[in-house]
Amino acid sequence: MIEYQIIMTLNGALTVLGIAYVTLIFNKLKSYTSGKRHAVFGPLFGGILISIGFLCIMRPTSELEKNVITLLLLAGPGVMVYSFSTLGLLVPTKRFVAQFLLILSSISLVSRFSDTTAQLIYIGVLLTLLIMVHSLLMLRVLPPFLRYSLLISSWLFVAYSWVRYFINRTSLEGMSFLIVLLYSSAVILWVYSAMGIYDYLRRWL
Repeated sequence: MIEYQIIMTLNGALTVLGIAYVTLIFNKLKSYTSGKRHAVFGPLFGGILISIGFLCIMRPTSELEKNVITLLLLAGPGVMVYSFSTLGLLVPTKRFVAQFLLILSSISLVSRFSDTTAQLIYIGVLLTLLIMVHSLLMLRVLPPFLRYSLLISSWLFVAYSWVRYFINRTSLEGMSFLIVLLYSSAVILWVYSAMGIYDYLRRWL
């Protein structure tokens, strides 16, 4: 249990870093989004809400705290989706639609858990991460290597959405460790790509 909490807390910290870089990227591009500059702050605000909720959900909470966390994890994705749609970065490609539906359909396994609300929120968080990856893939200035890294990351998130239900949180051994490693790899690839894209834009814009 302790190992799982430590690893997922580190993943949460990396998620915060990734959100920060996504915000920096769109802030760098704000001069190319005439009339929509206010929207670049949406990913940051929404990301902060998601990050706080995601980090808080890793520890036992009271009923009131659970309600607050639920509100944060519902409001955060809503703000980010609105911002990305305003910036024209939610163009539905066939790949994105397929990945979105695959993650959404993992809801069919939620019945394995008593705390179904938390599991539904978790699916929402995964969908938000997929949207952030997709928003970066919509940038036309991507170097091929970073594009491939983002594509791999997006499919790893899809795979994790289905296998995460089989994690044994009391003992991270064997299959459980590999499943957590799957999610960690998806987050690391996304953050690495976001950092690379920002560095690329910083040098050329």
